[in-house]
Amino acid sequence: MTTQELHKIIAQGECVRIEYKEAQNGVPDSLYDTVASFLNIEGGVILLGVRDNGEVLGLTDQNLMQLKQDVVTALNNRDVLDPPFPLAVNEVEDGDHTILYIRVPISSFVHKHAGVK
Repeated sequence: MTTQELHKIIAQGECVRIEYKEAQNGVPDSLYDTVASFLNIEGGVILLGVRDNGEVLGLTDQNLMQLKQDVVTALNNRDVLDPPFPLAVNEVEDGDHTILYIRVPISSFVHKHAGVK
């Protein structure tokens, strides 16, 4: 993702296919619900390090690595997402801020988080 594409996504605001998560204190509780929803419906993009109003907060270097590891591990765990669906967690720079983004495709399976579709 380029910075230009990031700005275009943020300008659209949150919607059915775009979700922002602050993620300043680790993986947000609602992240896996969002992943399951996107997999089951239309796909989408999740931006970690962005407030609901579109303000880019960014993530610290230490937080970036831990978030990546936690998300990738969880998406491969049936207790978190069933069936598991590995997704890439990528970085994009916006000025002095680094955020993470996850592109979630439409899946041919029905996915559940915590037993809920």
